[in-house]
Amino acid sequence: MKKRRIIKKVFILIIVCLIILASPFIIWSTEPSKNLNVLIINKTVPDNSYREHKGFMWILNNLKITNGDSNTSFEYDNSYYGFFPLADENYSIKDLPEEIINPNLIYMADTYGVYKEDFYKNNLSRNKSEIIYGGTKVDEVEKIKKSLNDNTIIGEFNTLTTTTDVEAKEALEDIFGLKSNDWIGRYFSDLSETNIEITSWMKENYAMEYGLKWSFKGAGIVLVNSKSEIIVLRKGVELGKELNKVIFTDNAQEEFKVKNKLNYYYWFEITQSDKDTDVLAKYKLDVTEEGQALMKKYDLPVEFPAITRKKGNYTSYYFSGDFADNNSIPKVYNAAGMRFFNKITTFDEDTNQDYFYWNVYYPLIENIIKNIN
Repeated sequence: MKKRRIIKKVFILIIVCLIILASPFIIWSTEPSKNLNVLIINKTVPDNSYREHKGFMWILNNLKITNGDSNTSFEYDNSYYGFFPLADENYSIKDLPEEIINPNLIYMADTYGVYKEDFYKNNLSRNKSEIIYGGTKVDEVEKIKKSLNDNTIIGEFNTLTTTTDVEAKEALEDIFGLKSNDWIGRYFSDLSETNIEITSWMKENYAMEYGLKWSFKGAGIVLVNSKSEIIVLRKGVELGKELNKVIFTDNAQEEFKVKNKLNYYYWFEITQSDKDTDVLAKYKLDVTEEGQALMKKYDLPVEFPAITRKKGNYTSYYFSGDFADNNSIPKVYNAAGMRFFNKITTFDEDTNQDYFYWNVYYPLIENIIKNIN
């Protein structure tokens, strides 16, 4: 009899544990879904990590947003327009349709493109090479402009800086209500030349401009432009301990439920907003006197837009940072509480974007989606 009671208790305990483990999936399955016609553009897919749009699609799937006429979840390897890597160093390209019909949301994830060294070789030196596919063309912008009517478009880092056509760039700047000044930057936790993320062209440009060998140590920010000019802000020398913070306005923080004044540790671009464009958040570089003098030499601001919004017969957002780029998102999306769990289990580390992703990017996308009918 006693043995039966023990077996029964163990059985009940197992059932309870299984229910607890299954409850996030059960809760998620009972939540309502929302169907949106979402058009995603990503021209920077040199491999099957899909990291430039995976982070965005994961949020859509976690929020139970279904995809247009198919009414299915978003597939990393299929649900976008742009470059598709195939087996044996082959690839295919899916161009925008001749007519973009009634999109609720257009997301320009990355238009930098795919280059030969990145696609055909393991480009450890990060050398620049001939482009296979990339940039935004005038006819593509025209298709996008024609589809903008009572809907939403989001552009992300590189949308303005990598377009190969001046007319296309100007049209995109008009859509998003801001101007690019041709400078981009990135924080590095390790500036030493042994860091494979420090590209060969960075070191070459630095040597050409300053006549010095790249010999940096420690953390810092590198700024570059298309004229091969380069600035290095070393933490503790030209850059203070606050690094590069994203600071939201009070109204934007309340609207989007984001965590404020977080450091941003990846690629960003310097832009200037038009007078009718709202700056929801700004970057603030914590430069020292030496850093201020260096920025002034190149006529660069230390505060500039991070996230903007322009309203009219459509709503546009521009993220002046590579926010969606995240290769460490969970494999599972169909569980309730995923954002909360990851929010409390990630930390502000300068070697990855996880903390920023869960505390800023996720709630930002979530609340933009809520306002799309």
